[in-house]
Amino acid sequence: SKLATTNWPAAVGGWIQRARSATWRPRITDVLQYAMDFMHWWIALQPKWRVSVDGKILVEEVGGDWDVLRKSGPNGLVVVMAALFYW
Repeated sequence: SKLATTNWPAAVGGWIQRARSATWRPRITDVLQYAMDFMHWWIALQPKWRVSVDGKILVEEVGGDWDVLRKSGPNGLVVVMAALFYW
């Protein structure tokens, strides 16, 4: 199973297109924009019950169903970890 790709940072798509190369590094020239892109994607990945009506993560909410994030394999949470690594 895989995570949603909607709104993911361009660097993530570049990494996937390069067969998840361990040596490829994206060229991130605007770190603030990358941070905003990442957070936009991360919020979109959250379970609906964990996002407020104004689009913020409700960090205190932890007791619901996490199936939307419970993704393993090369298209799972490792993609989020790679995106954080590039940050």
